Amino acid sequence: MLAGSFVLALLLLLLSAESAPQASSDSSSPAGLLSGASDITVGDDYDSCSNLLLPNRNITILSTASLPWLTGTSINPLLRAASLSDFLNNNNNSTSNSRVSLMLPFIDDVESQQSLYGMNSTYEPEPDDEYQLSSSSPSNYNSSSAPFPTPHHQETYIRNWLRRRASIPAGTVSSLTLGFYTARYHPGLSSIFSMGDILPQVLALNGAAGNGTYPAKGDVIILEEPEHLSWYRYPSSPFKSTFRFALGIIHTNYRSYASQHPSSVLGSHLGLSWISSLGVQANCHKVIKLSGVLQRFTEREVVCNVNGVRDEFFSPRPALNASAARMPYYIGKLLWAKGLDRLLELEEFYKSKTGEYFPLEVYGSGMEGKEIERAFLGRGKKRGKKRKRKRKRKKRARERRQVNLNIKKKLKELKESNANMTIAEFLSLPPPPRTFHEFRRTPVPARFHGRLDHSSVPAECAVYVNPSVSEVLCTTAAEAIAMRKWAIVRSHPSNEFFAQFPNAVLYRTPLEFCAALSWCLTNPPPAVAPEDLEPLTWRSATKRLVSSARLTADDARDLEANAAADRRASAFFERVGDGATGDVIRRVLGGGVVSGQVKFERDKKMTTLGTAKIDEKEEDDDDDDNDDNDDDDDDETDTTLEEGSLL
Repeated sequence: MLAGSFVLALLLLLLSAESAPQASSDSSSPAGLLSGASDITVGDDYDSCSNLLLPNRNITILSTASLPWLTGTSINPLLRAASLSDFLNNNNNSTSNSRVSLMLPFIDDVESQQSLYGMNSTYEPEPDDEYQLSSSSPSNYNSSSAPFPTPHHQETYIRNWLRRRASIPAGTVSSLTLGFYTARYHPGLSSIFSMGDILPQVLALNGAAGNGTYPAKGDVIILEEPEHLSWYRYPSSPFKSTFRFALGIIHTNYRSYASQHPSSVLGSHLGLSWISSLGVQANCHKVIKLSGVLQRFTEREVVCNVNGVRDEFFSPRPALNASAARMPYYIGKLLWAKGLDRLLELEEFYKSKTGEYFPLEVYGSGMEGKEIERAFLGRGKKRGKKRKRKRKRKKRARERRQVNLNIKKKLKELKESNANMTIAEFLSLPPPPRTFHEFRRTPVPARFHGRLDHSSVPAECAVYVNPSVSEVLCTTAAEAIAMRKWAIVRSHPSNEFFAQFPNAVLYRTPLEFCAALSWCLTNPPPAVAPEDLEPLTWRSATKRLVSSARLTADDARDLEANAAADRRASAFFERVGDGATGDVIRRVLGGGVVSGQVKFERDKKMTTLGTAKIDEKEEDDDDDDNDDNDDDDDDETDTTLEEGSLL
C-alpha cells in the first residue's frame, strides 16, 4: 500500500506540474517578490532581503516543538529567538529596533500533553516567579489535569524557564513575542504537527497587514525543520511566496529514522527524502544544515552549526571528589534510532575485552523506553551458579518427570485461568520481546532515571557517551562539552564540529571506544579555557546564523533559474493536499491523528461562523429588548401625562 501511495503521489506531482500557475509580476512588492514564484531575481536587491542586521526587521521563527518537551527542536528555536532579539537590538544603530517573534505549537489534547510533558496536573508558577498567570484566561479544557489549559499557561511557563534556567535578561524575555498555533502529537512519529491553516496566524505575528485571503507579505521567517512543517501541512500558500525572505534550518536526520522504521514514516526513506526536498524547495529561499550528514535539499544550502548552549552550562561546577568514581552516562530520547542499539553492542564488546559490562546511567524518556530498558536489564532472569554436567543432567531429569506427572493438571489450570482472565489482567501481561537483547540472563548494570534536565545530572556522571550516527548535531554532546566533561562520540560528519574541543573524544571502532572509555574513567578531563568554549555560546551561534543566512549572487541566480521547479513543488503540495482527497492521502502516508487537515479547518470555520451568528442573534435580541423597554417607557410617559391632565 505504501508503494502504491508513493506512485499516486508521483502521478499527482506530474498533474500539478502540467497545471502549475505561472508567475505574475508584482512591481509593488519589496525586492521584486513574485506570487508563487522564486520571489527573488538577480536584478533585485537580494542582499537586503536576507540581511538580518538591517534595522526595522520583523523576524518570525516557526518551531515544531515547545517546552516543557526537553528536546533540541524545542529548546534551540526558543534560545535562538531570545539570542537573536538581544543580538540584533544591541547591534543596530537605528533608533527603531528589530522585532523577533516565536510561533510555537499548542497541543490540543490533554493525554498527549501529559505523556509528552510528563505533567499530570495543571501548571502553577512559583510565588517568586517573575511571570504569573492571568486570572482572566479562559480554559480550553474541562479537565483540571491538563498541564496547560490555555496557551497563556504555556507561555508563562516558557518565560519563567527563560529567566530561571536560561538566564536570559528580563528585558529580552519581555520584548520577545510568543504566539501559538493548534497542533497535535503523532505518537508513531514522535513529532508534533500543525492543524489547519496556520499561515494567517504566522503573518499576523510577523506584523503583516492587508486584505484578502492572506495579509500582505511578511518580512522574514525562519522555518525550524521546514521539511517537517511541509509533510502533513494544510494546503495553503508556500512561505517563500508570502514572506520577503524564508530561511530554513534543518535539525533532524529523518531519512535515517525512516530507513530503520520503513513502515512508519511516509512510506520509505526514499519517499521521505523526495517529499522533504520538495517541501524545502517550495518554502525556502535558503537552507542551513547543521551538519554535512544530511541529504542534499537544494542548491541554495550551506552547512553551518547555528545552535548554541545556554549560559547555565558554562558556569563553574563543584569539583569531583578525588576518591569518587567517574560514571559514564547517556542522556537523550529513549529511541532505538538514537543509537541505543549501538550502545548495547559496545557493552558486549567491552565485556569481551574486560570480562564485565561498564556501568551506565541513563537519563531520558521516549515511546521505546520500556523495551530499551528491558533490552539492557533483561526480563528478571539471573544466571545461577555453575554446576557440574552430571548434577545438571540429574536435575533436568527430575524436573522432566515432575512435569510429565502434572502436565494434565497444569494445562487444566492454565485453561481455567485464561478463561477467567479479565481485560485488565490481559493488558498487564508483559509484552513480547522486541529484540534478542531482552533474552539476556546477565543484565547490563544500567540505571534508568527518567527525564531530567542535563544541567541537573549529578557531578559523578562525568563521562558522556553517545554512539549515535543518526544525529545531525547532538545538543546534549555540546552541553556536556560546555560543562567540561568528557564526551565520547562517534567519528562521524555529525560530530565534526566537536573535534575542536580538547575534552571531546572521537572514536572509529569498538576497540577505540573501549580504550577511550577506560582512559576517561581513570583520568580527569583537560582544563578548557572559556575562550576555547566560545564557539558553543549562543552569541557565537547567532553570528554564524546572520552570516550564513545571506543570499549570494549564485543563490539569486539559482532562484531565478529554478522558478518553474519551485512553482511545481508549491503546486504539488497545494493540489495533493487539498479537499477530502488530501485528507485520505495524508492518512495513507501515515498521517494518523494529523491527517484530517481540511476537515479540521472546515470545522473550525463552521464553529467560528456559528459563534458569530450566535453573537449576532444575541445582539439582535438585545436590540429587541431595548426597543421593548423604550416602548414601555413611552407608555409610562403617556400615562403620566394623562394623569397630569386630569389633575
